[in-house]
Amino acid sequence: MIRVPIKQERENFIEPEKATEGASCYDVWVSKIEHKKNNYVIAYLGFSSEIPEGWAAELKPRSGLTKTNWIMQNSPGEIDDDYRGEWQMRFKALPTGICPITNQLMYDEFPFKKLSAGRVDAVYSNRLAGKALIAKLGLTNINYYQKHLDVKYYIGLSKVNTKPNLAADYMNTISYMLDEGIIDNILSSYTVFRETGSREY
Repeated sequence: MIRVPIKQERENFIEPEKATEGASCYDVWVSKIEHKKNNYVIAYLGFSSEIPEGWAAELKPRSGLTKTNWIMQNSPGEIDDDYRGEWQMRFKALPTGICPITNQLMYDEFPFKKLSAGRVDAVYSNRLAGKALIAKLGLTNINYYQKHLDVKYYIGLSKVNTKPNLAADYMNTISYMLDEGIIDNILSSYTVFRETGSREY
């Protein structure tokens, strides 16, 4: 095994990591997405490297990409030993479509994966967002610990595009649904509100 020094190039960089001990490759995460055209994007991975002479690295898309109409045309992409720029992957849609590559959700998921693996002791998160990610990732050993502070959420309506009577009707309906327990009943059907496991966050 060789060691490849890497250098952080972006603030939201996530270090490449193997998902399991038996994994043959390291997972990488997107730090920035540049939309060049409707059907062409560049995904920047947030780091550069110094690959030892005589070696090269390969970049391959995840298998989930096959469920979309997007492809990585030069797959597997090759990083030569003399390349010192930021690693990147380029994707194209056939013919066009909404790009399925994202950086924010994967970046949010990463701390919870580390918590589940015992690599960190706690994660600071919005309670509902945290519960949603725990459910999505299928993590059964993490549990909500305690509230740090109260955050108020507001519903904003455009004064330009919303008529006054429509705004009033909307707010009255929301108030009625809250008072009658309708909203609580709807939310209770989602796994985001169900407690799981034992590890704290």
